[in-house]
Amino acid sequence: MTIRYMAFADGEVLTANQLLDLQANGVIQVTSYSELAALQTTINAAYVKNDSAFYVRKADSTWGQVGGLATIGASAPASPQVGQIWYDTDAILPAAQRQGYNGQETISSATFSALSNLSAVSVTATEPFLALVNYGVLSPFGSDATTGLSMTVDLTGDTTRTSTFVDYAKTIGTQKTCITNSFTTVVNSGTTLFTPKAKKEGAGTAIAEQPWIEVSAIRWA
Repeated sequence: MTIRYMAFADGEVLTANQLLDLQANGVIQVTSYSELAALQTTINAAYVKNDSAFYVRKADSTWGQVGGLATIGASAPASPQVGQIWYDTDAILPAAQRQGYNGQETISSATFSALSNLSAVSVTATEPFLALVNYGVLSPFGSDATTGLSMTVDLTGDTTRTSTFVDYAKTIGTQKTCITNSFTTVVNSGTTLFTPKAKKEGAGTAIAEQPWIEVSAIRWA
């Protein structure tokens, strides 16, 4: 055990060599971490040679490493210290995905069905994150004043979410009026499918011209 400090009694006369030794070795050094427990309670900092690290006595009287508190890797530190920073190298927010169909699709189903020409967006993530989902149709129209369509997006896979009426983007009539809607949702780790769906409103012919969808990550959940 190498403790580079000396304890003196009150009134003890110090030699020149002792003072020089203290001056040259003002930092307390021990060989291994286990030796810190043997230090006097008035000592609050020491260097551990085997770890090449500096330690301080914490409020609960245990010793915590001061140097090297930042960890970079895909896995969390096995024995994290209080205040330690971990940069998770595989926790990267998914890139935004936007796609659309530059054409017309006839919507014939009276219930929500996946669009034939606008495929689902697949997103894979290593950690849960908050996503913003935007979708719509640039030029939807119906064959008469009482016909139109509604569009929504359902989530399946490692994240499930069933849409309700507040998620619908809807239009009725022969006018080509752009429709859009959006929602935010927490996406679980794994792979999630964002499936755009539409249904016909009314008895005539409904056309979805240039439908689109965009999925963007906002932040970690």
